[in-house]
Amino acid sequence: MTRYCPKCGEAVPSNCLTCPKCYAKMPAEPVKKERRQEEQKVGSNGKNDRVRRILSIIPGFFGILGLGHIYMDYKQSKGYVFLLVGLFFFVIGNFILWAPADLFVWILKTPIGVGFILLYIITFIISVLDSASGFRIKLHRM
Repeated sequence: MTRYCPKCGEAVPSNCLTCPKCYAKMPAEPVKKERRQEEQKVGSNGKNDRVRRILSIIPGFFGILGLGHIYMDYKQSKGYVFLLVGLFFFVIGNFILWAPADLFVWILKTPIGVGFILLYIITFIISVLDSASGFRIKLHRM
């Protein structure tokens, strides 16, 4: 009967006391691989989906987008593009909105600042949808 490691999910021969991959101690009773993956909700590439969702949503409230993408695959440029574009819109929008100014300049700068914040919110929504669901965006090089 084949056993699976409770830590990494690797198949372990029945006569081993530790996992040959991660050296974790094997329990006396076998752990099924399907139950282990169901408990962790591991994605197809071995990354935890809950961590991906948290990294996609929570840092976005502070102007940091794309961490869910970078967590899933740090070699793809999509996460870094979201990170740079999101930081740009967030920083510029907040700087324009919160910089001190007299009334006339304030009336002119408010729509511009709000526009940058709206662009950031749209980018945030696209980033979360792309990272947390089946909605996918493809970036093409020119």
